[in-house]
Amino acid sequence: MLFPLVARLHVEPVDHHPCPRPGHPARRRACCLCDATSPVRSRIILYLISYDIPKGSETDEKVVLATLERLGATRCLYSEWLLETDQSPKQVADRNFCGLSDKDRVLVIQLASNYAYHNLQNERKSLALMNRA
Repeated sequence: MLFPLVARLHVEPVDHHPCPRPGHPARRRACCLCDATSPVRSRIILYLISYDIPKGSETDEKVVLATLERLGATRCLYSEWLLETDQSPKQVADRNFCGLSDKDRVLVIQLASNYAYHNLQNERKSLALMNRA
Protein backbone atom coordinates (compact mmCIF):
# COMPACT_ATOMS: atom_id res chain seq x y z
CA MET A 1 0.00 0.00 0.00
CA LEU A 2 3.01 2.31 -0.12
CA PHE A 3 2.58 3.02 -3.83
CA PRO A 4 -0.73 4.96 -3.52
CA LEU A 5 0.84 7.18 -0.85
CA VAL A 6 3.89 7.89 -3.03
CA ALA A 7 1.67 8.54 -6.06
CA ARG A 8 -0.45 10.99 -4.02
CA LEU A 9 2.67 12.82 -2.78
CA HIS A 10 4.06 12.99 -6.28
CA VAL A 11 1.28 15.19 -7.67
CA GLU A 12 1.05 17.77 -4.88
CA PRO A 13 2.12 21.21 -6.13
CA VAL A 14 5.32 22.68 -4.76
CA ASP A 15 6.06 26.39 -5.02
CA HIS A 16 9.10 27.23 -7.13
CA HIS A 17 10.69 30.51 -8.03
CA PRO A 18 8.68 32.14 -10.79
CA CYS A 19 10.14 31.80 -14.23
CA PRO A 20 11.41 35.13 -15.59
CA ARG A 21 10.05 34.21 -19.02
CA PRO A 22 6.80 36.07 -19.81
CA GLY A 23 3.72 33.89 -19.69
CA HIS A 24 5.27 31.04 -17.69
CA PRO A 25 3.43 30.11 -14.47
CA ALA A 26 4.93 30.82 -11.07
CA ARG A 27 3.65 27.50 -9.70
CA ARG A 28 4.66 24.24 -11.28
CA ARG A 29 3.90 20.68 -10.33
CA ALA A 30 6.91 18.91 -8.90
CA CYS A 31 7.64 15.81 -6.93
CA CYS A 32 7.85 16.62 -3.24
CA LEU A 33 10.84 14.27 -3.00
CA CYS A 34 12.71 16.62 -5.37
CA ASP A 35 12.09 19.72 -3.26
CA ALA A 36 15.27 21.41 -2.01
CA THR A 37 14.02 21.29 1.60
CA SER A 38 13.62 17.52 1.52
CA PRO A 39 16.26 15.56 3.46
CA VAL A 40 16.46 13.21 0.46
CA ARG A 41 18.09 16.02 -1.57
CA SER A 42 20.94 16.79 0.86
CA ARG A 43 23.72 15.01 -1.06
CA ILE A 44 25.70 16.14 -4.08
CA ILE A 45 24.57 14.44 -7.29
CA LEU A 46 26.26 14.32 -10.69
CA TYR A 47 24.13 15.26 -13.70
CA LEU A 48 24.70 15.19 -17.43
CA ILE A 49 23.19 18.29 -19.04
CA SER A 50 22.59 18.15 -22.78
CA TYR A 51 21.22 20.98 -24.89
CA ASP A 52 20.14 21.69 -28.48
CA ILE A 53 20.06 25.25 -29.79
CA PRO A 54 18.93 24.91 -33.43
CA LYS A 55 19.87 27.36 -36.14
CA GLY A 56 17.33 30.15 -36.29
CA SER A 57 16.69 30.03 -32.54
CA GLU A 58 16.18 33.28 -30.67
CA THR A 59 18.66 32.06 -28.05
CA ASP A 60 22.34 32.83 -28.38
CA GLU A 61 24.34 29.71 -27.49
CA LYS A 62 26.75 31.96 -25.56
CA VAL A 63 23.97 32.53 -22.99
CA VAL A 64 23.69 28.78 -22.38
CA LEU A 65 27.47 28.40 -22.18
CA ALA A 66 27.72 31.27 -19.69
CA THR A 67 24.99 29.69 -17.55
CA LEU A 68 26.76 26.32 -17.50
CA GLU A 69 30.09 27.94 -16.65
CA ARG A 70 28.44 30.00 -13.88
CA LEU A 71 27.06 26.76 -12.40
CA GLY A 72 30.58 25.27 -12.42
CA ALA A 73 29.75 22.61 -15.01
CA THR A 74 32.47 20.82 -16.98
CA ARG A 75 32.13 20.33 -20.73
CA CYS A 76 32.59 16.66 -21.70
CA LEU A 77 31.25 16.75 -25.29
CA TYR A 78 30.23 19.55 -27.65
CA SER A 79 26.81 20.19 -26.09
CA GLU A 80 27.01 17.94 -23.02
CA TRP A 81 28.20 19.08 -19.63
CA LEU A 82 28.73 17.47 -16.21
CA LEU A 83 27.40 19.25 -13.13
CA GLU A 84 27.67 18.40 -9.44
CA THR A 85 24.90 19.95 -7.33
CA ASP A 86 22.48 19.21 -4.53
CA GLN A 87 19.55 20.43 -6.65
CA SER A 88 17.05 18.10 -8.32
CA PRO A 89 17.18 17.77 -12.13
CA LYS A 90 13.92 19.74 -12.34
CA GLN A 91 15.38 22.55 -10.25
CA VAL A 92 18.50 22.70 -12.44
CA ALA A 93 16.38 22.91 -15.60
CA ASP A 94 13.69 25.29 -14.29
CA ARG A 95 15.96 27.71 -12.43
CA ASN A 96 18.64 28.00 -15.08
CA PHE A 97 17.10 27.30 -18.50
CA CYS A 98 13.44 28.37 -18.37
CA GLY A 99 14.19 31.53 -20.38
CA LEU A 100 15.22 29.63 -23.51
CA SER A 101 13.27 29.80 -26.75
CA ASP A 102 10.51 27.24 -27.35
CA LYS A 103 12.71 25.74 -30.10
CA ASP A 104 15.56 25.03 -27.66
CA ARG A 105 15.92 21.82 -25.69
CA VAL A 106 17.65 20.97 -22.40
CA LEU A 107 17.91 17.53 -20.81
CA VAL A 108 19.20 16.98 -17.25
CA ILE A 109 19.96 13.35 -16.32
CA GLN A 110 21.41 11.92 -13.11
CA LEU A 111 24.53 9.86 -13.79
CA ALA A 112 25.42 6.62 -12.06
CA SER A 113 28.76 4.88 -11.85
CA ASN A 114 28.17 2.67 -14.91
CA TYR A 115 29.47 4.50 -18.00
CA ALA A 116 31.69 4.19 -21.07
CA TYR A 117 33.44 6.88 -23.08
CA HIS A 118 35.79 7.59 -25.95
CA ASN A 119 37.78 10.79 -26.38
CA LEU A 120 35.98 13.19 -24.03
CA GLN A 121 36.67 16.91 -23.87
CA ASN A 122 38.35 17.83 -20.57
CA GLU A 123 38.85 14.09 -20.13
CA ARG A 124 40.80 14.18 -16.87
CA LYS A 125 38.28 16.42 -15.09
CA SER A 126 35.29 14.63 -16.67
CA LEU A 127 36.55 11.23 -15.52
CA ALA A 128 37.28 12.52 -12.02
CA LEU A 129 33.66 13.70 -11.77
CA MET A 130 32.21 10.47 -13.20
CA ASN A 131 34.35 8.28 -10.92
CA ARG A 132 32.84 10.05 -7.87
CA ALA A 133 29.28 9.30 -9.01
